[in-house]
Amino acid sequence: MSTEKPKIIIYKESLAQSLISDLATFGLILLCIYVSQGSAWWTFVTGCMFLLFVVIRAAYLTKSETHLRFNSLDEMRKWLDKQEAEHEH
Repeated sequence: MSTEKPKIIIYKESLAQSLISDLATFGLILLCIYVSQGSAWWTFVTGCMFLLFVVIRAAYLTKSETHLRFNSLDEMRKWLDKQEAEHEH
């Protein structure tokens, strides 16, 4: 690939996968917040868990395996044509 910035980025994770993953994580964090009411220690732990989630999620989304980068529409069309040809066989 060239060194110029990509113009089109396609994420491989579906919206449903992303929502399920985020809901499960935030559900756990919300449960911890509910349980931690009145406790400074558990509030601190829950805050750390949330920050850890944000960092891990950001790192996951920047990994090259999670998305495809194209520098032009022609490059994307070639990839799409190749995918279509592979799925026809």
